[in-house]
Amino acid sequence: MKTLLSIFLVFLCANSSGTLNATPTIQNISPQHEKISFTISVMHVNSPFKGANVEVFLKGAIVARGTTNDVGTVRLEIANYVHDAVNIRVSAASYMSQELQGVYLISNRNYPFGLIKGEGLQIIQVESEVNNIIENSEERQRELEEQRAKLETERRAAEERSQAAREEAERKRKEAAEQAQQTENNIEEQRIAREREAKERTEADRTRQVEMQRLEAQQEQERAQRSAAEAKRIAEADAKKKETETQRSAKKEEKEAKELAKKEKQAKKAAEKEKKEALKAEKDAKKELNKEKAYGKGARKIEKQQNKINASRSKVKKEQEKLDKEINKGKIPVEEAETKQAKIKAKHANLDAKQKGLEEKLIKLKRKYSKK
Repeated sequence: MKTLLSIFLVFLCANSSGTLNATPTIQNISPQHEKISFTISVMHVNSPFKGANVEVFLKGAIVARGTTNDVGTVRLEIANYVHDAVNIRVSAASYMSQELQGVYLISNRNYPFGLIKGEGLQIIQVESEVNNIIENSEERQRELEEQRAKLETERRAAEERSQAAREEAERKRKEAAEQAQQTENNIEEQRIAREREAKERTEADRTRQVEMQRLEAQQEQERAQRSAAEAKRIAEADAKKKETETQRSAKKEEKEAKELAKKEKQAKKAAEKEKKEALKAEKDAKKELNKEKAYGKGARKIEKQQNKINASRSKVKKEQEKLDKEINKGKIPVEEAETKQAKIKAKHANLDAKQKGLEEKLIKLKRKYSKK
């Protein structure tokens, strides 16, 4: 038995996405090549960061790159990963770049980052020494490779179907969002005109604004530091796990067969889980589309009410102009002028109250549908 194990040394690798690879070696062990996928998530303060550039370097060459989406994540793949340490760099204009060095990637793992405003490059080093050598039989390895190919084909087909559904739902959601945005822009233009006419009614609290900006910058920096520490912790935990695994000697062939069967079961469960997640993403996209339609409908209703208030305000202004002309010409008694002026002020106050109520409706509508 010892002689058989010493001759048939193989390097096995199984990840939770359902992908299994193996490279047999005899006497001289060669690097294990594996297709892996993983996620990078980027935050800024307390919000997902869209548009961050993510690059993965292996021995100075870029092996994967992408840009974060609306929820601040990007999924990357490496077709022939040899389980060497890589560097992950995240960057964006006007933000300090971050680079996590010495990472041994794990498939389906999420590596979090937090960006802060500034310039330069922050480097986070992960210390690890890994020698990936695990023993197994060559015959069992061939069986495992056949199962891997079948699972990979099924997983890719499910990904293609779910991706097409997500893209169609996203297109419809964007169309509805553009219509709602146009309505909101019309309301915004009218609001700006009103603020210009009544700018003496509003005052800016500059001291509080400065304090809020300082607090935001502080929270931004603290969050970035926590994200960097978390990313380093995860990477070091992965490296430590790999070091522990590589230090183990080969067990008996019966135990190895049981372990492989368990990994196969986990791979099948992972494939089913990914399929369920794709269906959930499709449902979420449809839900967002319905929210955009509902918001557009509410915004158009508010726009109509605003037009009515504007028309009433125009009539009151004309009454004021007429009264001013009568006063200037001296053709109206003072008591009558005061009475008319009081009525005009009352109408303005009534319109101001309606205006305030309408703006509160708009705020509630935006808050309900998560609009800034």
